[in-house]
Amino acid sequence: MFSFSSTVVASDQEYEVSIGWQVVVSYFPVQGNEVLTQKVNAIKPNPFNPDKDKDCEFYFESTKQKKYSVNIYNISGQFIKSATSEFIEKKGDAFVYQAIWDGRNENGLMCTSGLYLFKVNIENTTYIKKMLLLH
Repeated sequence: MFSFSSTVVASDQEYEVSIGWQVVVSYFPVQGNEVLTQKVNAIKPNPFNPDKDKDCEFYFESTKQKKYSVNIYNISGQFIKSATSEFIEKKGDAFVYQAIWDGRNENGLMCTSGLYLFKVNIENTTYIKKMLLLH
């Protein structure tokens, strides 16, 4: 995590305006990808509009049925919600899973427009995909 701050001052003969801000950027550690055994696929639709689209779907697959979790975070790294997910089909050697998000947080409130992260943990491997939510 790192942060930076800045201040801008504008003035004329009568007024002086000072605006300051601080930006904090955090990130998730991403472990090595097991490209041959696991695959994280597209988010549909992306961008996602919960007013127009019913749900946002996120697909991932693995060659073995493994323990996994899917969580959604905002761009600041704050936890939003655990996504509902289920096994949907077997394609050749791969087990395909689907995670669904309705655009709401854990309290059932609609999230604001912005960039969100789908974080999938499959055993000891972490995958992150970006999704844009627009109202």
